[in-house]
Amino acid sequence: MVRLSLLAAAFACLVGGGQVASASTVEYALDTQGASFHDSTSVLGIGDVDLMKADIVKATPVQWLFNGETGFIFGADNGSSQYLTIDLGSQRTFNTVGSLFDLPPGGDRWAQGPFHVQVSTDLLLPWVDVGPSIDVNTVSAGPVMLAIASTTAQYVRFFYGLNGTTNNSPGGLRVSRVYVQDIAATPIPGAILLFGSALGGMGFLGYRRKKLASAA
Repeated sequence: MVRLSLLAAAFACLVGGGQVASASTVEYALDTQGASFHDSTSVLGIGDVDLMKADIVKATPVQWLFNGETGFIFGADNGSSQYLTIDLGSQRTFNTVGSLFDLPPGGDRWAQGPFHVQVSTDLLLPWVDVGPSIDVNTVSAGPVMLAIASTTAQYVRFFYGLNGTTNNSPGGLRVSRVYVQDIAATPIPGAILLFGSALGGMGFLGYRRKKLASAA
């Protein structure tokens, strides 16, 4: 009975220990973390443009246009890929980047893509590509997130390609959110180690070794 009780307790810890295994995520593309809008290829020239720029790094963006719009909307693309850049405020180390933006064909203001990301430490050194280039036509739902090698930088530039449809409105594609994250590796749950220790302490492992020895 004692052995069974120990086994049950260990198993309960193993099940309940799932929280221990959860990966932790730090989001740096937020104004509360010191991030801010830096530049873009173009911008829709109506409404409160400064508020629109500030919204790109807000966890809860606010309306900047009379129709309730909270996303960042580019202006004309002039035949070049649209991009926007954020300043993280200081050097940050991260391993995931991404963005939530309108996708073809159903998006109101969709991006033609491809979507890709570059980083810079100080705006002086050449921009460096991180992660793959994504064909947006292969993505069914956003956000589009890229797992990358651990990178340290202060400026992150997101490329979206040319404007898609503008829904009979002025301006170009819409970006709702950008992401720059450091996601910690998932640790081995301590409950698994506890479970193994419980089995060993109960003699199950020793019993297995005795059976093998007697069979030999």
